[in-house]
Amino acid sequence: MNRRRLHGKWKQWKGTLREAIGRLTGSRKRQFQGKGERWSGKAEETLGRAEEKVQRWLGRK
Repeated sequence: MNRRRLHGKWKQWKGTLREAIGRLTGSRKRQFQGKGERWSGKAEETLGRAEEKVQRWLGRK
């Protein structure tokens, strides 16, 4: 697992936690920040997965 994928997973987890805290406290701002962070984490993880596939395809891993 490369750095970008790992960072994406971390951002997803952190975003989910932030969203849950926002829901718990009733903070809409916090809830939306968490959603945005979670989705950007998913995008980053997808990019990392694509990079790994390219590296494997090129025979570098």
